[in-house]
Amino acid sequence: MELHQRGVDLLVNVLDAVDRIDQLTSAETRVLLQEVAEVMSLILERDARIALRMERRYATREQVARETKQVGPPRKNSLARQKTSGGS
Repeated sequence: MELHQRGVDLLVNVLDAVDRIDQLTSAETRVLLQEVAEVMSLILERDARIALRMERRYATREQVARETKQVGPPRKNSLARQKTSGGS
């Protein structure tokens, strides 16, 4: 949640800077752009970790589905078949 709030605060600062772009010094612009780069990097890093986790989860489910299909549907209880067919 800290990163989200940092992003919100940064967006407010960027929108403010847009309104007064002619009044910003080159140092203020540099600091603002450095903050944009840092926050965006952190957000992208976080999102990449989430996407990778989801991809692994999806791949695992897909793998289980493939393995289940290879094994086939569950068999009926063989004991129940013996009783109904009059087997031993």
